[in-house]
Amino acid sequence: ILKKREGRRQRVGSYTALLFMLFVWMFVFPVFDTGVYASRTIGQVLFAGLLVAGIGAAAGQAGLLRGLSVLAVLAVLSGVLHELNVLEGADLFFVVEGVRVLFLLLAMRAVFRHIMRSATVSLDTILGAVCVFLMVTLVFAEAYRILDTVDPNAIQFVDDQLPDHLSPDYTYDRYMYFSVVTITTLGYGDIVPISSIARALAQIEAVLGQLYVAVVLAWLVGLHMTEYVNTQQRSESGPSDGT
Repeated sequence: ILKKREGRRQRVGSYTALLFMLFVWMFVFPVFDTGVYASRTIGQVLFAGLLVAGIGAAAGQAGLLRGLSVLAVLAVLSGVLHELNVLEGADLFFVVEGVRVLFLLLAMRAVFRHIMRSATVSLDTILGAVCVFLMVTLVFAEAYRILDTVDPNAIQFVDDQLPDHLSPDYTYDRYMYFSVVTITTLGYGDIVPISSIARALAQIEAVLGQLYVAVVLAWLVGLHMTEYVNTQQRSESGPSDGT
């Protein structure tokens, strides 16, 4: 029992760190990202922190932990090589993006597996479910970026013309933005999927996001509230039963 409780406390810290890093990477860093070398370096450091938090979320799952560790090392190395222009070309780009997608998918599996097997639905469980939702958003952002690289006409942007000092990496926040407004079914119309594959991805993300919030998150929150109410009732009725 003590080991289970200790592991649970570790997971609380891991999910809090993962949620924090996801929030910073997705919503804070893009605001200050200017596309110059300094901001790209900060981005690499933040993404490394996200990788570490993702590995921590898999604590207690040895197989997934090893897989995430290997993918994290590959992600950092490929990102550094790409940033330093040691290796250039489309092949390295697809390696970087592929490793990122695999890492996110494996981290999602680790977190979702834990929250679905939890004996009780705690605040930690709900935080884990939110992390999964945000990682789904990141996976689709990577998918849009890969698709737009393969087919430049797949997605239409209003701001297609970028300043000369900005690198192609600067455009990543546009795919993340498009993924967020798609999964939330917000959609301002400033980014439009053109190709059939892009439209299919957007539809899948929108439906998946709404089903996840309406079914999984709502179910977990309902169970958490029920458990909280039952606990309160037991604590209130306990002293009276003993008198």
